[in-house]
Amino acid sequence: MAPSAKLNLKDKVEDGELDLSMSALQEVPIKEIAQAKKANKLDLSNNRLTSLGKNFATLTHIIHLDLSNNMLKELPENFGNLKQLKHLDLYNNKLTHLPLSFSQLKSLKWLDLKNNPLVPALAQVAGPCLDAQQCQKSAKNVVDFLSKMQDKVYDDIVKKSAAANNANKTKEAENAKQQKQKEKAKKDKNKKDKQEKNDKKANTTDNKNKQNAATDKSAAANKQKKNKAGKKNKKQSFTASVIKKLFTLIFIACVTLPILSYVYIEHIKTNSPEYRKIRDHTSHAWNVTVSKMPPEVLHYAEVVSVYTAPITEFVTTKSVIIFEMIGEARQSEQYKLLKVQVQTLLETLVSKIKELFNSSTTSTK
Repeated sequence: MAPSAKLNLKDKVEDGELDLSMSALQEVPIKEIAQAKKANKLDLSNNRLTSLGKNFATLTHIIHLDLSNNMLKELPENFGNLKQLKHLDLYNNKLTHLPLSFSQLKSLKWLDLKNNPLVPALAQVAGPCLDAQQCQKSAKNVVDFLSKMQDKVYDDIVKKSAAANNANKTKEAENAKQQKQKEKAKKDKNKKDKQEKNDKKANTTDNKNKQNAATDKSAAANKQKKNKAGKKNKKQSFTASVIKKLFTLIFIACVTLPILSYVYIEHIKTNSPEYRKIRDHTSHAWNVTVSKMPPEVLHYAEVVSVYTAPITEFVTTKSVIIFEMIGEARQSEQYKLLKVQVQTLLETLVSKIKELFNSSTTSTK
């Protein structure tokens, strides 16, 4: 019968049984069967059914079901919802296994699975079903077997779930451990970077301090060197000034001694007023020059005088001899001319002594 053909089930219900056998059905008319509420027995044998459909388990009022001589390859997974089912005939189909929900058929008292390509374990449990007793035993054994299978599957599911949970927990723990290690590594790295930064900063500060210390040391050394150089230059300048003034003093002494010697001789012989004039100027120049000299010059003069005494004595002696010789010839015309020349020379020497005195006093200031 075509799937779309509309069935009239009123004439097929008799004594609570709906007989749809040998109707050439390829699909089960579930909607029409559900409307036959008084039919708790359903005969679908000798049709062309390959499956029962997903909604077949909604026919929960069925207690007797005949599906023999069809081409069923499997039963729906929710077949166990037919909990009022007591009699089930599956003879001569193409079933290899039964759904685990079959274990819920606790009211099942009769089962025929002959002539199906069942898996060996299920075929052994079902048995031959050659009489009512064997079919009853088959129903009980198959329900118990599938109950155990369902429990085993449930246990396996629980174990797998537990294993999965453990695996997830292990994975989570491993992830947490790795995360912790990463955080620790990151923290250590940050700490190391911070330490390196602080060390670098400290090294920079140390280097800066060392540079500053080196700069200060170099500046101090340069300052000390300059101070030493300044002192040395000052000392050299002072020494040169002292030597210059000392030799000036010696020069004045060497010049004035002969003049004073000559004037002294003339004073003895003539007691001329020129002597007093020259003596006064010479003495004044000498005394002022000596008074302007620094103590260091006078000190060096005292030291040098020890070494220059023989020279002074020599000059004085020779000067006296010369002037005595000149004195013997003072009556001659040559002497008079020489006397004029000497007087001129004396005046010139006095002028030079004054200039030398003035320059000496200026340099000491």
